[in-house]
Amino acid sequence: MLSKQFDWFLILCIIVNAINIASSDYSYRLTSSEEKVQGLSSYIGTVITYIFILEFLIKIIAQGFISGKNNYLASGWNKLDFIVVLTGVYH
Repeated sequence: MLSKQFDWFLILCIIVNAINIASSDYSYRLTSSEEKVQGLSSYIGTVITYIFILEFLIKIIAQGFISGKNNYLASGWNKLDFIVVLTGVYH
């Protein structure tokens, strides 16, 4: 039961993150300024990145990263999640 709730929560986070990215204004990147724009959109992105990192860590602890029968990287979806977490962290 908890697993289903966790899955639905993560789906909600993905939807919110997609809407946040789609509605964000990235015009500040066209200027030569190094100043990063802080606002609600940035805050939402940061919170969701931390949620995805937490999901990643929970799955790593539960399944193992590389070794083990059902390790984390055995699933194609987990590989995609790993790439999303890495890009979110180094964004």
